[in-house]
Amino acid sequence: MNHPDDPLASLAQSLTEDFNQHTGDQLQSAIQEREAWLAEVPAVTELAYPRKVRRTLAYLSVFMFLLAAGVAWDGSGGLMAGIFVIVGLILISGVWLHRRAGEELLMRLTHTRLWFRNLDAEIDLVDVEDILIKKDRVNLWITLTLREGAPLPGFHNTLGPLMPRIKIKRAKAPQIRLVLAGLELDGKTLTAEQLLGMLQTYCTAARVEAELRTLKAS
Repeated sequence: MNHPDDPLASLAQSLTEDFNQHTGDQLQSAIQEREAWLAEVPAVTELAYPRKVRRTLAYLSVFMFLLAAGVAWDGSGGLMAGIFVIVGLILISGVWLHRRAGEELLMRLTHTRLWFRNLDAEIDLVDVEDILIKKDRVNLWITLTLREGAPLPGFHNTLGPLMPRIKIKRAKAPQIRLVLAGLELDGKTLTAEQLLGMLQTYCTAARVEAELRTLKAS
């Protein structure tokens, strides 16, 4: 049995205090490191549909009307002229649908979630395991692969030329695919590489945020 003045008891207490202090210092350092990293990532980033969508649709509609006029002038394709006019009118309606392009919010990113206008609920970025972005001549295809068992939100697609739309694959590794003509930040259209880097950064931020909560709770 140790007595109050037992040197072994004093040594054990001293070692315990040193260990607790060292552990506390490590914990505080880990918290500060993560807080410093998160401070470099904007708390909120808001992205709009690019203004170029309106110009593209306007140019295409003029082209359709010129084709219709050319066919009508030739006098040999009344049916084709009518089809070109209808397509031109549809494209003109698209210009109206995109009248707020560059201003209306389409996607919002925070340190924990992704909001997209066509989705009925936000995506928890911790659930995102992989991101793939492809670009064709018109659209960006953003595929988010989620962890197994992650909840899938509902969605709604609006008819119209170049309107953003959603496709969802319900599988063991569920996927959410966003199809859109691009995204604009502060008046500049992002490249596929810039957008991929941004999404990856916010997914990392979600994981760092979760680690930070765990560290603070301990």
